[in-house]
Amino acid sequence: MEPIMGFKGLTLDRILELQGEYEGVRIFPNVSPKVLADWHERYPEAINNPKIRMEYNFLSKSLIIQCMPLPTHDTLQTYFNGTILSWLGAKIGVSETMERVTVGSGTIFSRFEGDWSGSSIKLPDAYVQLADTMFPRIVCESGWAEKHAELIEDARLWLLHTASQTRLVIILSFTETFEENASSEMDEGAEENVEAEENAEPKENAESKENAEPEENAEPEENAEPEVSSEGSQGVLDEESIIASIDESTIYNDLAIWLVKLHKAGRLDKPLVGKIGAKLYGYQATQDGRNIEPSFEKTLLPREGAGGGEFPLTLEDLLGDTLPKGLKPEEKIPLSLETLVKLIKRSIPRTVEVRGGKRAEAYMRKKGVWIEAETFAQCKRRKLSRYQG
Repeated sequence: MEPIMGFKGLTLDRILELQGEYEGVRIFPNVSPKVLADWHERYPEAINNPKIRMEYNFLSKSLIIQCMPLPTHDTLQTYFNGTILSWLGAKIGVSETMERVTVGSGTIFSRFEGDWSGSSIKLPDAYVQLADTMFPRIVCESGWAEKHAELIEDARLWLLHTASQTRLVIILSFTETFEENASSEMDEGAEENVEAEENAEPKENAESKENAEPEENAEPEENAEPEVSSEGSQGVLDEESIIASIDESTIYNDLAIWLVKLHKAGRLDKPLVGKIGAKLYGYQATQDGRNIEPSFEKTLLPREGAGGGEFPLTLEDLLGDTLPKGLKPEEKIPLSLETLVKLIKRSIPRTVEVRGGKRAEAYMRKKGVWIEAETFAQCKRRKLSRYQG
């Protein structure tokens, strides 16, 4: 991901703006430890600010601002941590598991070997750390916006600069491609549903709900189709018309719902989510400890052949020589790739929803009607829209 501004122009306020506006990460390359140290002197409050999520790798000299994580990005974290904890808990009990390992995510790790300035800071997406060690035994990193080369440099930092404490780095690398006027999650029959709504009779002369007899199988109010604006822009079913209809009465959430609906019907000029590709890698240090090498590589999406299989992980990989009695080091931990693929696919609709909200906000900002706080009139209109047809 190319930087959106020079590092010298980066302020604390701008970092907070980036974290709220962008997804994934923002990478600032060619930032030397000396330049970073000077920046910290200028903004000392950035060092321990809990709102700021920053990483630095002294090998690549890249400063990374962590922005909004998307549901799809977080699937490896969810799957890996959940699987390891549940498997160990079943094998040796929850109490002993907690005594032996820490399974977590987003924790700050620093003081990497060879980093004379102490500038490197990493916040792994997921990790397993043995008790009484400084660094994790296994690290998981996911890349949505990061370049793959940056993820490899992260693996190099973990495997070659932690006194051999980190033995395995698992990388889930995502790609996203867009086809014009094509949706990644096209709902079957969605086109027909949209066209049917476009050709439906107008409701201007329809009897109001207050006077009409209630229908026995009427859809619940919370599931009813939203209006794009408080003026009742029903029937506006293409992106251009929706954008043109945005005004001060537009309700943000209704606009987001319409954009998601158009995405599912393949009616957006650019889909909210493109075609997702995912590839899983395993990296370990070479025997002489001077370099890293791949130990595993498999394409998860698009599927190749029948798919399935497991990531090769043993109890020794996880716990080293500190094995509980009765367990064998070669025992395999079932990291099902099929299950991981299912989680990735399940996350895509949630990513669509997140991006639908961000695009709705962007359109409202562009039309000059976005406000940071809801006015009384908007709040009243939003509540009334729940009960009016």
